[in-house]
Amino acid sequence: MSEFVTAVFVTALFVASGRFATTRWRMSRDPIVRRDYAIHAFMAITMILMSWVPLPAAIRVGSIVIFVGAAGWFVLCAIQGNGAVTTRRFRILATYHAFMMVAMAVMFVSMGPHGSLAMSSMDMAGDHDATSGGAMIVVGSLLGIAAVFWAVRAVQGLRHDSARLRRRLGEHRLYEFAMALGMAVMSLAHVGL
Repeated sequence: MSEFVTAVFVTALFVASGRFATTRWRMSRDPIVRRDYAIHAFMAITMILMSWVPLPAAIRVGSIVIFVGAAGWFVLCAIQGNGAVTTRRFRILATYHAFMMVAMAVMFVSMGPHGSLAMSSMDMAGDHDATSGGAMIVVGSLLGIAAVFWAVRAVQGLRHDSARLRRRLGEHRLYEFAMALGMAVMSLAHVGL
């Protein structure tokens, strides 16, 4: 797949997931939920930008700081829970989201100054040393597994008895699927796979 086609594909995934996160951010009154969706909307926006333009060093470093901070936030949520509704599922999801934020930081670190998928004249595989390329392959593979997991969970959600819950579960799981798949494709594309 060409870099341009890959960039268009991941852009579509991140536009859809960013729209979902923004909508949920607007709808929620809970400050913790709003913060979580704001982080994910920011993540979608940065992924769209990374698909098309090399980002200046200040933006890359700022994004790394934000994503490492967000990973810490999700780890804290996993440890402390979410008040009265804390469940094992909540802790697992918070840990998963911490991984997603670390994956974003790893992507920014690994890509260096030439991080655009759409720059078809550049050989992306040549921009990485063995360590960062290996990290991107691990991250991309784990995100690919996560994408398969969320696709299966979305299909399972369709079997729920309640139409309202079926729709809500389906939307959220498709959102998670789009984010994981887009990040997996970008991670692997940046090392030339």
